[in-house]
Amino acid sequence: MSETAKVWVKPMPGRVVNMPGTKEELPPTGKPVIFTSYWERRKRDGDIEIVAAPKAQSRARKEGTE
Repeated sequence: MSETAKVWVKPMPGRVVNMPGTKEELPPTGKPVIFTSYWERRKRDGDIEIVAAPKAQSRARKEGTE
């Protein structure tokens, strides 16, 4: 995978993964990141999984005015 590819990652159940640079915890729902060697190591170690980005709901659907 390219070092500039953006993917959605989330921690595996029971794992705490820190974001590089900020040291903030990766949220359980996941977050889009640039897939660097750091994330490759987390994946190889079983700390994260790469998932499809959640579908964004339309504003009308959120407000119930379809």
